[in-house]
Amino acid sequence: MRYDLSELWGVKDPGKIIAFACNKEGDTWAASENEIYQLEEKIFRPVGIKKILSGKILISDISIINGQLWFINAAETIILYTATGGNFAASYFFKEFTGQKILSDSRIIHQSDFNTIWIGGRSEGLIKIDLAAKTFENAGALGTTLSTEQKCLRLKH
Repeated sequence: MRYDLSELWGVKDPGKIIAFACNKEGDTWAASENEIYQLEEKIFRPVGIKKILSGKILISDISIINGQLWFINAAETIILYTATGGNFAASYFFKEFTGQKILSDSRIIHQSDFNTIWIGGRSEGLIKIDLAAKTFENAGALGTTLSTEQKCLRLKH
């Protein structure tokens, strides 16, 4: 059986949806590789990411972090927020925090508690971000303080 989901989308063809994010307040977002959609009145409406960002659009993940939508675009971590007049605007993570880029191959983003965010890449490790201090550390590359080495736990039957 094939379902017609076109009524859910504010565009004719949203493309392949790669990520969803929602929070306990009911804010719901979806992302394809080239657009972000916000659920409004039972329809996912595009935010018009190509009008907000210049350059390459290649979204790999989204996450709602303390009420703001963070996303990874072409390995850059970006924070999407509502500007005056209800329009969307974006701010790059490295401008908000330390003035440095974090990973050249960022792919995933996750918030583990109110002040801790994790950003992972394919080859350059794992970044632990402290929102309260606005600092970050590479928590997964060789020679750093934290390790991503896999540990196995054996359970007795």
